[in-house]
Amino acid sequence: MTDQSLLRNAQLDLTRHERLLAQNSTSRQTFELSAVPMILDNGAGSELRRPLGISIAGGLIVSRILTLYTTPVVYLYLEPLRLWALRLRRRRAT
Repeated sequence: MTDQSLLRNAQLDLTRHERLLAQNSTSRQTFELSAVPMILDNGAGSELRRPLGISIAGGLIVSRILTLYTTPVVYLYLEPLRLWALRLRRRRAT
């Protein structure tokens, strides 16, 4: 296997591990313990709390997607750029 394929496999394994950790994260507990009751509440003042619950839930979902899916992709695209810059530095040093 090449270094690039080993790096890609390591990053994919890390992404899977991060997804498993996110299942038990604090943001999930916050979502379950605060946002869901706000969204489902029908009592007095619920018309003011429901939008807050929806925005909390939406923010947690978007941040989780950005963290778990886009961060590994950014690393996959930046690694070849880092290696290119390293090779360029080595050429200039010689």
